[in-house]
Amino acid sequence: MSTGQVVTKHQPPATPTPSHAVHPTGRAPGAQGTPEGGGGGDGGGEWRRRSEGPGTQRSLVMARQLDMALTWLRAWDLTTRCVVMEGVVRASDPTQFTFLLTVTQPWLHRDHMYRARSLFPRLHFPPLSTPLSRKVKETAQRAQGSRFYRVDSCHPHPVHPSTPSSCTLPSLPSSSCVLRSSPPCLVAEASQTYVRRHVQNESCPRAVEHLSTDTPLNTAHVKQAETKKWSTQQKQQQQQAKTHTPLPPHAQRILTWYTQCWDELERHTFLYHLLLSLDPREHYYLSACLLQRQHVDFLTQLPEPLALHVLSFLSPRDLVVVSRVSKAWHALAEADSVWQTKCGEVRVDVPMGGGRSWKEVYRNNHLLRNNWAEGRCKVKVFTGHKLSVLAVCVDEGRVASGSADASIMVWDLTSGARLHVLTGHTKGVWCLQFFTRHLLLSGSYDSTVRIWNLRSGTLSRTLLGHGGPVWCLAVHRNCLVSGSNDKTAKVWDIGRCVLENSLVGHKAAVFSVDVNTAGDTVFTGSADRTVRMWDKQSGQCVRRIRVSSKAAIMSVSVSHGYFACCHGTTVCLYQGNTLVASFKEHLQRVEAVKLRVDPDTGQGLIVSGGQDGLVKYWDIQSPDSLQTFRGHTDAVNCLYCDPVRIITASQDHKLRLWEFVL
Repeated sequence: MSTGQVVTKHQPPATPTPSHAVHPTGRAPGAQGTPEGGGGGDGGGEWRRRSEGPGTQRSLVMARQLDMALTWLRAWDLTTRCVVMEGVVRASDPTQFTFLLTVTQPWLHRDHMYRARSLFPRLHFPPLSTPLSRKVKETAQRAQGSRFYRVDSCHPHPVHPSTPSSCTLPSLPSSSCVLRSSPPCLVAEASQTYVRRHVQNESCPRAVEHLSTDTPLNTAHVKQAETKKWSTQQKQQQQQAKTHTPLPPHAQRILTWYTQCWDELERHTFLYHLLLSLDPREHYYLSACLLQRQHVDFLTQLPEPLALHVLSFLSPRDLVVVSRVSKAWHALAEADSVWQTKCGEVRVDVPMGGGRSWKEVYRNNHLLRNNWAEGRCKVKVFTGHKLSVLAVCVDEGRVASGSADASIMVWDLTSGARLHVLTGHTKGVWCLQFFTRHLLLSGSYDSTVRIWNLRSGTLSRTLLGHGGPVWCLAVHRNCLVSGSNDKTAKVWDIGRCVLENSLVGHKAAVFSVDVNTAGDTVFTGSADRTVRMWDKQSGQCVRRIRVSSKAAIMSVSVSHGYFACCHGTTVCLYQGNTLVASFKEHLQRVEAVKLRVDPDTGQGLIVSGGQDGLVKYWDIQSPDSLQTFRGHTDAVNCLYCDPVRIITASQDHKLRLWEFVL
């Protein structure tokens, strides 16, 4: 049967053939060339040829069943026929489904609007709007301007072809009772049929209109009344769908024959005669059923582990889009295992705390990177020192600060409360490092290195060895490196409080020290304008780099094969002994610099603070600073930097916390 024959069948159905006149093969005698028998070249011709020949017991039984099924279908009302058609669609395998979809496709064609207008002149039938039709319409409007006539159109909207408003569909779930489109002929007869309109500048995007020939369509009171009536009908349909009224006995028998008794050839024969017995309304309704059944929620049909594995290949942005599709997709897209995989693909700087999901961890890390790029942060100020703050270090939610007033204060990072005040140094504290959670190391202008017990708030040990003020400290596991005004750096074993090596070679004070990631090389920056690299075990200088010809090296920071140092108003970045970049934006001498490099991506960040009171940070691959923070009223003496915050110590007696996790 060709699709064209189905489309042109607008005439009233022919008088049913008497049951005694049905041929054993399931067709009436003389059906060749008639609407009921199909044309000679249609799809049913092959089935008839295959079934010709001497009748068998099975063919006779099938012929009687087909005769009874067609007789019952003609006798039933519209609702029962629709129920049977939906059941047939559900029970069809891909072969029958493809056949039905191909035959009924013309009923969804845009040209059907013109046939409907000619057959039903009183019906206001809006054309279906498709992406292609809208694009063509917009192109024509731009080309022709106001001369282009715009025909109002609609999207297919869930509608069920029930004649009375109280009609119920037996034993069908609510999702099956609602179809994507409405037969145009059925709209003329049904008293409660709606479509969603496409009107520009519509105040309510979900408004619906009653397709009636007697009432104007574009009045506000009609829209309000019909919208309210539509929501009431939806509630009624949902309540009726829960009753699961059984199908009529004969309808259930047809579905039983179709699903359990008939083979593929007999199913095709039944579908062939079924399509010929339907009027245009039912053809359009059947095509809507098929369109609805085309869309299968494949994700919810898969086992949950497999569905989660599929989602793990999506990008985070796509996962967010997927979570908006439906409640079922939202539950899968929000699963912790999916977002744990996403977190494993990036560097996680914000750890997973109590009660957090992996999606929240990923979101916080994403926001953290954006905040660094755009300079968004919250600022907290710690006040309490009486003189300049010279040193700062951080460990597990606490920050320690050393001052020129010879005191050390330990603060809670979250609340800002002061936890400890440590006194014992006789002069200013210039450097601090946490050794463990409960041990704090300090270096002072009084030439000593002291170890403090934070449990008791008392002094535990004092390390003597330097002959001048201790300017800097660096810790790597059990190793402590200290730099002094006596032109040396010393390596200590803190576990035993023993001096292991003295690094001798600089010609002026050592202002800064650091240790590489492996812990085998010590970097020192000196007032003699050089940076030296030392073998920690032997104490020998392995490399000497003359960084500046005029200014002292005030700070050195090492990270994954790179090191940064500062002299005068310049910040330099080196890889090995090769100068990679120079950054010159500070107005006065740079006092402190910190470098962070990601070993996986090679991306890095340099943070600096100077006597101009500015805090700047650069991407190591860009010559211009990303952000500049102004907050201190005097010079920045020292700073600490990690992936979530910057803490600066200033000459204005204050600590400032720049927190990038909002």
